[in-house]
Amino acid sequence: MTAVYVDPQALCLPAPPVFPTQKEAEPVPAPGAAEALKDLSEAGYAVYVIAPPQSLLDGLALDVETVSAAPSTAASGTWLITSDQSDCVGRQGSGLRTILIGPRTVSRSVTSVRCDHEARDFRAAVMDILAEDVMGTATRPPAANSVG
Repeated sequence: MTAVYVDPQALCLPAPPVFPTQKEAEPVPAPGAAEALKDLSEAGYAVYVIAPPQSLLDGLALDVETVSAAPSTAASGTWLITSDQSDCVGRQGSGLRTILIGPRTVSRSVTSVRCDHEARDFRAAVMDILAEDVMGTATRPPAANSVG
């Protein structure tokens, strides 16, 4: 069974700005996040949410498995969906394929971090996983600078 590890922030709507006098807002699941998790489970994936806050679990209203961290190495075909680009550092060759939710930060460094895939939201990331594993290719178009 293929495993999918999910960064809890990848499931959430972006947090509104917090002013110094305000308490940080509780994470709110993005529209469609619960359905996408359910789709992965029904397709036969083992889904693990990484150290989620209880309020997020309550908002999803699903019985999901939780883990304290993503594995440093994994069986080939295992996925990590994250909203933090730094989670992709050092994952090449670990068996863990990565999908970044949201915009990638551009670095001037030659060794800038790249995830294996990028998606606009959690639902799109799930569709990429299903397409990649079923058809052997992700649904997103090739990069603009690719030749072919």
